[in-house]
Amino acid sequence: SSLAGRLPLPFPRIIERQVSRDGTRKYLLELGDGTSVECVGLPHDDRLTVCFSTQAGCAMGCSFCATGQAGLTRNLGAGEMVDQVRVVAEDFGSRVTNAVAMGQGEPFANYAATLAALLALILAIPAAYALSRYRFPGREMVDTLLELPIIVSPAALGAMLVILLGSPAGQWFQENVVRIVFAFGGVVLAQFVTVLGVAARMLKTAFDEVPVELERVARTLGASPVHCLFTVSLPLARRGIVAAFILSWAKAVGEFGATIMVAGTMAMRTETVPVAIFLRLASADIEGTVALIMLLVVLGLGALYAARRLMSRFSHA
Repeated sequence: SSLAGRLPLPFPRIIERQVSRDGTRKYLLELGDGTSVECVGLPHDDRLTVCFSTQAGCAMGCSFCATGQAGLTRNLGAGEMVDQVRVVAEDFGSRVTNAVAMGQGEPFANYAATLAALLALILAIPAAYALSRYRFPGREMVDTLLELPIIVSPAALGAMLVILLGSPAGQWFQENVVRIVFAFGGVVLAQFVTVLGVAARMLKTAFDEVPVELERVARTLGASPVHCLFTVSLPLARRGIVAAFILSWAKAVGEFGATIMVAGTMAMRTETVPVAIFLRLASADIEGTVALIMLLVVLGLGALYAARRLMSRFSHA
């Protein structure tokens, strides 16, 4: 009793239950801290599907959604998501056969791929510009290192990152700066490393298309190298930069090998779309697997089409 008093394990309390004619039950639950969330139990023949929430509220702000209009309260923990499934299972007195994260909140409301693509651009833009415009000692080595992620297996890249992060310097960085292994930072780092080469190669091509003579004219008019970069080179290469970001983002979204090596496959914590495909296929959820595959295909085709259009206009500008 002393342990229970010091470390309580509150079980969600059913505040309201609505039952439809087809047997579907909608629940309003109160969590241990007083936060309210909704979940739904959908019976069908010998199956029971639970639609659980991943967030209390939602930050999307969709005008047609009452939850979105209420705003985001907080993210739910893994235990709170599992508890929703337990509540429904106990109320139905039946085993849950399917669980879907389609309640309150957006389970994929993370920005790992976008952040990785932006970080890749931040590093790739100056590197690509230097490779396009200057001849310096070690230039070929830098060019080769930037292309290494394109050639080397993503799983091998992930393994190298894990070994590096396991070194004394890597351990210090994780303890004092940011956690990487089996954390959100690992997803960003893995995606960043794998897309860096793509971003650098596309950006170098974009800068190669910008006439050097225009930069020289700007320099003769008194522009500094940095001012020339921001007022001449970057604006003229903007379509190539946008195209590089789009393809880098698409590649980051689809990255799998390095991600599972560095960040693991923890559902709702380091779960990317490819990881979700892997987990659903492992649990024989064929419908969910196919749906996520189609999502990746649509994203990939859309990104390729947009990038090709941008680069085509850029080359004819």
